Amino acid sequence: MEQREIKFRCWDGKRFNEWGYLDPYKVGIVFVSPPNPKYPTQQFTGLKDCKGNDIYEGDIVYYSGLNCIVEWDKNDCKFILKREGVQKQIGQNAPLKKNNIQQMEVKGNIYENARL
Repeated sequence: MEQREIKFRCWDGKRFNEWGYLDPYKVGIVFVSPPNPKYPTQQFTGLKDCKGNDIYEGDIVYYSGLNCIVEWDKNDCKFILKREGVQKQIGQNAPLKKNNIQQMEVKGNIYENARL
């Protein structure tokens, strides 16, 4: 079974800071507390886009002709692509899967590029 890298970033109002990770290959787990608990944190999905950029929750990715927001679906315990402006009956949300990342490109994120 393939292990994915688990890491986090936080938005401090000006820029992103990587602040923690879990290393399943070490005997101990390395985890660093966020610099300030009030900063929004985002988890790495374990996937990279068509250009090799890490995809985090809160990223805006271009997929199937639409800008989508990567979100965590707590009900189904998976990352999804939230398609803004698409009616629910035709599929507002799509699962974020390894087999469709070659068609995705990270365009920004909800903090720096909210208007995308």
